[in-house]
Amino acid sequence: GTPKEGGGMNDLEALQALAGTAEPGDGATRRAREKVREEAARHLYFEWGDRLLAHFTLNGAPGAHAEDVLQETIEKLFLKAGTFRGETPASAAAWIWTVATNTLDDYRDHLKRQATHGAAGLDDPAVENPEPTVRRGPLPEQQTWLARAQDCVRSGVRQFAERYTRDAYALWMQAEGHSVAEIAARLGKTPNSTAVLLVGCRDRIRPWLEECRRYISGLAT
Repeated sequence: GTPKEGGGMNDLEALQALAGTAEPGDGATRRAREKVREEAARHLYFEWGDRLLAHFTLNGAPGAHAEDVLQETIEKLFLKAGTFRGETPASAAAWIWTVATNTLDDYRDHLKRQATHGAAGLDDPAVENPEPTVRRGPLPEQQTWLARAQDCVRSGVRQFAERYTRDAYALWMQAEGHSVAEIAARLGKTPNSTAVLLVGCRDRIRPWLEECRRYISGLAT
């Protein structure tokens, strides 16, 4: 896995550094900015690498594919840093998480299109290690309902995250097994207020997932 500790930057400083290095300048200025970009990249890699790899692996991008999604996420952070408008490390962390989850969604959509249209070649990473055919498991109708349920949940979470970025990030951290104290430290809040926040987050996300109930019900039929 990736190392656990990075440089002296926090998430907000890393994004601000990446945004600032896009400005023009003379040779010396460009070299100085390149160093800043390298420090920002190290921070993102050390601070986020292991957590995102684990998240990608558990959510549809196993093995080397998770590494590819992580690389693409870092590249998008470099390209989009100038669009970030937050002012705190917590908002920066939530924004980074949103970019990562959107990148994972794009990857899964790509695989789905390949499966639908048969576009993947033999040398395509998506088919290097195909999953073995397993006869036992859900029936075809159940598989259809399962796919619809998964798509519905992903879509609902994505829309929720676009509107409530901090809340979605807090729920993700909790789902990843982080304690309330750890989430509080990340968000810059007290543990008590974070506990209240998490309860509110769960209530707020329910309407975004309500439509998915019918697909989940279909799995039991």
